[in-house]
Amino acid sequence: MENKQIDIRLKQLSYSSRLLLDSCPRKFQLRKLGAEIAYQDTQDDLVTFEFGKLVGYGIQLAFQDISRENILLACFEFWSMELNIESTKHKKSFWYALIAIDKFIGMREQGFLAEYDILYYNGVPAAELSFLVDFGDGFNERGFLDLVLEHRLTKEVITVEIKTDSAKAPIHEAKYQNSTQPLGYSVLLDHIKPGLNSYTVLYLIYLSEKFEYQAFQFTKTIKQKAEWLNSIVMDIERIKLYSAANFWPKHVQYCFSYYKPCKYFNRCQMSDKLLLRPVTKQQEAAILKDNEDTYTIKTTIKELIIGQLARPELKGN
Repeated sequence: MENKQIDIRLKQLSYSSRLLLDSCPRKFQLRKLGAEIAYQDTQDDLVTFEFGKLVGYGIQLAFQDISRENILLACFEFWSMELNIESTKHKKSFWYALIAIDKFIGMREQGFLAEYDILYYNGVPAAELSFLVDFGDGFNERGFLDLVLEHRLTKEVITVEIKTDSAKAPIHEAKYQNSTQPLGYSVLLDHIKPGLNSYTVLYLIYLSEKFEYQAFQFTKTIKQKAEWLNSIVMDIERIKLYSAANFWPKHVQYCFSYYKPCKYFNRCQMSDKLLLRPVTKQQEAAILKDNEDTYTIKTTIKELIIGQLARPELKGN
């Protein structure tokens, strides 16, 4: 195998990018390396993305000392598209997002999670907290946590993951229970609430077709963090293997998903020389600056492993 340097763009990982690596390594490579294709996101794609962002933002504000009027006003300023644009497939638009947010404000006023307040970290509300874990050789795992709440009396911590879903029927808990995404939040909690043996993850899901919320609570143990770390290490080894072999497998079962063909369909078999754009010095500098400036908490795999091994409940295992 050719021993060549791995593109810095392939080394910047996250939960979503590693899911993409699992589903189709070739798509992971093409997306990371800026494949040149004639493709434009549909209006439905753009509205869906903006809708989810706005609902999450409104819910975060609802846990802060902000009036209903000011929350809704902030939502006007947050929305980046024209106000009259909406999805042609689902009940998603700026106005539908306001309905979702207003409904959640009403839930709060009626006592939903009334015993919890938003946690403050370094004087700032714990919303959109970010972390970066340096895995060495330029590989980084990055992530963002939607919300952290703290019980007023017990000081129990709950991490909140906000989702929107177009399902027309209630969602089964299996969709989220074993997700590894919340395990990364332990990196943040190690700094915010050191010494925790476990923590609760609350999935708060807005069903846009039903105009209602559904919630699931799962407990994540600190021991599970070791599995999370191992899975990232193995993903990194796969990236190194694919890159060295200059071969990124295509998983054809994902050529059609979410009711549409992959944006790289009928193109992914083309030569890299035709598809890919070489990384520029400006891009490299921007990535390094982003990693330096964007993330609230930064640590390394070595520090996390030392912390794991020092925990009393893990000694001897």
